[in-house]
Amino acid sequence: MKKIYWIINQLNISDSAIYAVEIANKLVQYRSVSIIVLGKNNNLSNVSGKIDIIYLDIDDKEIINDKLTSYFKANRLKLKDRISELTTKNDIIISTSYLSSYIVPKGRRFLYYYDKTKDIFLSFKSKLERKKYRNPDNYIFSSIELKKAVEKKKKYHGSYQIYPSSILYPALDFKLNNTISYIYNESDNYLLPLEIINELKDLKIKLNYYSNLKVNDSILSYIKSNGLTKIVNILEYEDIIDVFKNSDIYINLNKNNALPLNIIDAMSQGRIIISYNNEAVDESMSIIINEKNIVESINEIKELFIKQKRLEKYKQQSFNLSFRYNKEMVIAKWLDILEIEDNLIHKE
Repeated sequence: MKKIYWIINQLNISDSAIYAVEIANKLVQYRSVSIIVLGKNNNLSNVSGKIDIIYLDIDDKEIINDKLTSYFKANRLKLKDRISELTTKNDIIISTSYLSSYIVPKGRRFLYYYDKTKDIFLSFKSKLERKKYRNPDNYIFSSIELKKAVEKKKKYHGSYQIYPSSILYPALDFKLNNTISYIYNESDNYLLPLEIINELKDLKIKLNYYSNLKVNDSILSYIKSNGLTKIVNILEYEDIIDVFKNSDIYINLNKNNALPLNIIDAMSQGRIIISYNNEAVDESMSIIINEKNIVESINEIKELFIKQKRLEKYKQQSFNLSFRYNKEMVIAKWLDILEIEDNLIHKE
């Protein structure tokens, strides 16, 4: 049976890297799996003891300072030789980064898992970027919309589509907490959750503003100047479940991922989503942020909390829709794809 090698970034902060570890932990029950880490040995956490972890000894600062492209160019042959030593022609290499194309040797089956939106993949900038690297032998898209779009263009006909899976067990607790939750991210419009809660303060709705980093001073200033100190709780969290268990609504401001993992996890807990439009959300049980008319979006949220039966209904609908991200179903599809790829290697 062919071995799976999955290349990830050591910092493990992106959806795709988190998802890679989660899926690898499940796949190792059926296949031999190794994770190749772009970084130094720092005891990567949350990885099954059955999985081999191989570090390529790339200094953290090369990754943190976004110098990985130049590092790969300068060390291309050395890294290719290392991957050649680790793998055989019967193995399958999966990655979440085009940069891996620099170091994956020819004669190795190379799959690229892509979790960004259709618009980003089809953009002119993205097309130019892809020309720099070796084309993967096949794509695995998280987005159905993207899979359909590339098929319509008569490209990547052999591509696959797999939904990401929730990392949480489904919860059946739909009690109302009159609370909204948000996870701080500097790349987001991180003041928007505060602007929303400021308009809802008459309804005595609270905002749990989660961050394990030092929050921007502008956040603290906004809270103080708008009298929100008793309404906004700045909190840390150990587990993602902490973010959802005491809230009714989760705010997602990620525009890049087709199906952000936090949305999927929130849905598995029966939480309503406030989000920019993306493939995971459904207007029947979510509130889509109207960037041109934020007031309209805020009024929708107000109406939900006023009409509590609708709030309960939305939570149930969100939970029901989360079953398409069921981990067992997702793993079954991964195994089907790997079987197809095994046969392709055999034919080659």
